[in-house]
Amino acid sequence: MALLAAGRGARFAGDKLCAVLDDRPLWLLAAEAAERAGFATRLLIASADNAGAFEGAPWNMVVNPRAAEGMGTSVACAAEAASDARRLVLIL
Repeated sequence: MALLAAGRGARFAGDKLCAVLDDRPLWLLAAEAAERAGFATRLLIASADNAGAFEGAPWNMVVNPRAAEGMGTSVACAAEAASDARRLVLIL
């Protein structure tokens, strides 16, 4: 499972995954929901600009160096990082 967190949040007017709901960042709420799904491999795809926001996350962080080029590069980054997996679920 890969949580795509490298976007700029342009339509949201900011980094939506770092937005706070009930005193917790949205990325953490999404990550906890994904963990309850029971996937053995959990990847967090971040950009170089926002990777620091996810320090300490209990997921394997992968920095997408091409995040500014669009979501497709994050999908490709997740696919490469999970190349040993039989399946890959993306959380957008």
